[in-house]
Order: sequence, then structure tokens, then C-alpha cells
Amino acid sequence: MKKNLFLTGLSGTGKSTLIHRALRAAGLFPVGFRTLRVYDGQGKVCAYVVSDIRSPERGVRFMNRVEGEKWHRDFLLFCRTAHEALDGAETFDVVLMDEIGGKELLDPTFYNRVVSLLESPVFCIGVLKDRAGVERQIKNHDPDNAAYRKAYEGLRSFLEESTNSVIYTVTEKNREEIFNRIVSLLKIAVISIESVSKEK
Repeated sequence: MKKNLFLTGLSGTGKSTLIHRALRAAGLFPVGFRTLRVYDGQGKVCAYVVSDIRSPERGVRFMNRVEGEKWHRDFLLFCRTAHEALDGAETFDVVLMDEIGGKELLDPTFYNRVVSLLESPVFCIGVLKDRAGVERQIKNHDPDNAAYRKAYEGLRSFLEESTNSVIYTVTEKNREEIFNRIVSLLKIAVISIESVSKEK
């Protein structure tokens, strides 16, 4: 059974919404973290918030932009919040990581935590930044860009090559097809979770 399920694709294709629809349809309630957009009065994205699903009211803005200015990013803040959200995750049935693939991967503690969960028996679902998103991250010639690209490709290769993992690329055209595939996989996961619970 596939136990790591990740969506990738261009920004705005509805990957996070699709995951939450599928989780509701399968009756699953994960632990983990979410990344949400914040819009200004003109309907433009002005910030990103990361929050623990168990306490969303404590979400923190780790990316901000004032009109006409560059984005200000605090990936250490993201790492700290997301890492705390994953505390004790192995004791739950489903872990959500929405999303991973930014420069938080340069933090070895966070990176290793993600990999340890992907290698554990727990079912992991989430969003993986696509390569176009990575290219946007390294548009500025920062000295850590090469290390970041290596960390991203290492994580992506891990997911692509693992027999326990699947990555779906979401587009506007295939969104509903992917939704149905996810629901099917989640329902199989529910059966597996219930059988393990009965054995205990």
C-alpha cells in the first residue's frame, strides 16, 4: 500500500483544497501543519501563514510582502512552527504536510524530521513544491541556492523512487481525476488503519 501521498503542480491549481476535500470524504482527521495564503484588500496575496492543524489560531506569518516591495521570508520561523506541529505525529494515523519543498529544507532538523516520518509506518499526505516554485525561490542569487536545490531534489527523488510513495501532478484539467484517486487511496488507508487498531 502507498503510504506517502503528495501532490505537486503549479501554484493555484487547488492542491491543498483537493487534499482537504479528499480527507473529509474519507473521514480522516490528520495532525500536522497547513500553509495558508493571506490576501490584501485588492485580492492579492500579501502573506503566508503556517499553522498547526490542532491549534490553527496560533498560526504565524513566515512570509510577508508590502505592495511594491520584495517578499520577506523567515524560514526558521516556518521550521519551528511546522516541527512543533509534527511532534508525536507517529502516534496518529495520518500526518499532513502542506506544504514542503521551500528553503526550510536547508534546516537539517526539519529535513530529517520529514524524512523520518516518510520512512515510518504512519500515512503521510501533503503538497510538494513543484520545480517551477523552486526556480522562483532561487531567482535571487543567494549563496545557499545550490544547497537548496540539492536538498529539494534529494527529497523529491526519495519520494519518486520509494515503492511506498506516490506523487501526483495536479492541473486544472485533471483535478477531479486526481481527487478520485486520492479518495480511493485514503479509503484503502482507512481499512489498513482499522485492521491495525483491531490487532492492538
